[in-house]
Amino acid sequence: MKIYGNEDVKKVLNIAFSHSIPALLVGQTGSGKNTILRHIAKGNNRSDIIRLSLTGETTVDDLIGHYQIKNQSTVWQDGSVTHAVRGGHILVLDEVNAAQPEVLFALQSLLDDDRSLTLTSHDNSVVKAHPNLRVFATMNPTSGYSGTKSMNKAFLSRFGLVLNID
Repeated sequence: MKIYGNEDVKKVLNIAFSHSIPALLVGQTGSGKNTILRHIAKGNNRSDIIRLSLTGETTVDDLIGHYQIKNQSTVWQDGSVTHAVRGGHILVLDEVNAAQPEVLFALQSLLDDDRSLTLTSHDNSVVKAHPNLRVFATMNPTSGYSGTKSMNKAFLSRFGLVLNID
């Protein structure tokens, strides 16, 4: 599949991919944000993308993990983000500006230099990111899209790259 568009965008995303720099792609619906991320992954011989569509209903427990009853005992179940962090997958946080503030706060340390998650609902253990983990996020502009909101500056500052996709 050929991806048409700005070659500079693809080059910059490949650099972010190579250096594990978290990147945020901002653009209208249908602008190809997720398509270009799949293209970048394929070009880097990776098919292990975990794409999570965030909504106002997404909880920290959904992403990080929670306790569940199994065989009449309570066991910890990693959430999708923790699974990606441990396994070194490509994590795409889709529609990140639709998430609740507490979800974004839980993800901040993953985007920091230490690239880790603290399992506060479990045992406060720290999960360090596998070296192959790559984190991307996508969002629509805040105007004209129901359920979206302006991003917290502290969260936004953790993205080493923010691209506007036309």
